[in-house]
Amino acid sequence: MWIPRPGFKSRPRPFIPLQEGDYVIEKNIKELGQRLKNFNKVLVLYSGGVDSGVLLKIANDFTNTIALTVVHEATVDSSIRRAKHFCSVHGIKHLIVNISVLKNPYFVRNDKMRCYYCKKAVHRIAKQTAQKFGCNAIVDGVVADDFADDRPGLTAAREDGILHPLYEYGITKRDVYMIAEQLGVTPTPPQSCYATRIAYGIEINSAILSRVRSAEEKMIEEFGEPIRVRYFGEYVMVEGGKKQIEGMRKNENIVREILDYTFPECSRVIINPVPYKGW
Repeated sequence: MWIPRPGFKSRPRPFIPLQEGDYVIEKNIKELGQRLKNFNKVLVLYSGGVDSGVLLKIANDFTNTIALTVVHEATVDSSIRRAKHFCSVHGIKHLIVNISVLKNPYFVRNDKMRCYYCKKAVHRIAKQTAQKFGCNAIVDGVVADDFADDRPGLTAAREDGILHPLYEYGITKRDVYMIAEQLGVTPTPPQSCYATRIAYGIEINSAILSRVRSAEEKMIEEFGEPIRVRYFGEYVMVEGGKKQIEGMRKNENIVREILDYTFPECSRVIINPVPYKGW
């Protein structure tokens, strides 16, 4: 059985403010890298996003590193492509493992613990992989901001011994983008799986995931990223960055054409006026 080595603490440590200049950023990167190096070999849960991408780049620069991307029915295709490209460019050993979350009735019923059950499945694969390849720690890209939200997935991580180095160093999402620029990591819009687009209480199945995926891909093709299409049963809401909101408001006929066709049972289509996570 894989047993994690003692490593990071359970709460953030002081982190030197990154706005003090490039030298300070380099100092923080080096300190975090040295801490990761102490594990000799680490497994990074890599989603293809900027948070785990920054962590993966630092880990790979300092120690023996394997990236693991776990794919399931609700995974966003663009995330997989980004993960493959990133690891190829930086010469990082990358493993992709497919699982099925739709076989788990607790996930399918789609209550507020949905992410917990998904993460438990992901972590089982991660622990098996870590044991197989002799990794002494499993780490992910959770940042300090993430603990401001109610995230059952973090409970699963705590239970399974998954470490959060960026969080432990008090690194915020804003800090991640500054570090990404320093490391040459391309920032990407926040991304989560398609299951998060479906309102709690609505059963998740392959049909609804397919419709959400299709609608979102068409909307992104028209208006760019980020775009989120959220399904509430009686209505559908679309979110985007400032640029996307402006484009959708100017072309509401296109928005309605796409979403009315994909979700004919919905009586309303709503464009959320609030930019998605600051974009």
